[in-house]
Amino acid sequence: MYPPPPPPPPPAQMSTSTKVVVALAVAIVGACAVCVGAGVVGGFWLKSQAPAMMEDVRDAVREGRAFAQGHGQRECVAEGVRRSGGCGSVDLRCAIRASGFLNACVRVAAATRDGALLRAEVAVPADAPEAVEAAVAALVRAGFGVREVTPRAHSLEAVFHALTRRDEQADSKGAAA
Repeated sequence: MYPPPPPPPPPAQMSTSTKVVVALAVAIVGACAVCVGAGVVGGFWLKSQAPAMMEDVRDAVREGRAFAQGHGQRECVAEGVRRSGGCGSVDLRCAIRASGFLNACVRVAAATRDGALLRAEVAVPADAPEAVEAAVAALVRAGFGVREVTPRAHSLEAVFHALTRRDEQADSKGAAA
């Protein structure tokens, strides 16, 4: 007969520091899984809500521009604050609408005088940039808010048409003489 097998060794005990490291690793992996899941769910939610949010912003911008026609920047800010005050702490769409309204209203109100939006195109020679600065300074002295100054170059097509018209006019004058 054979002797009985020896008893199994007692299970190894993990040290406290090993237990802490394992617990932290499990917590980190769990937190990463939650973040990835939240990102995926949030991405799908945002993608489904984006068209409605864009329409909200367009409507708010239209409202802001319309409001600015009869009001100044201070009234725009007060109305924007009133609108955002009605938003809850988690109502993202409401906050976006209030922001769109305020941004559009303040920008239009800054560029208006007596409720009318002024758009001006001034032809300035390319070698005289100080003329642009003088025009802007004159508008500011007159009380207008200058929102944007954009240099514009003639398109190649416009230059071609201008040159060919001059040639046609010269040809017609030469033929008449």
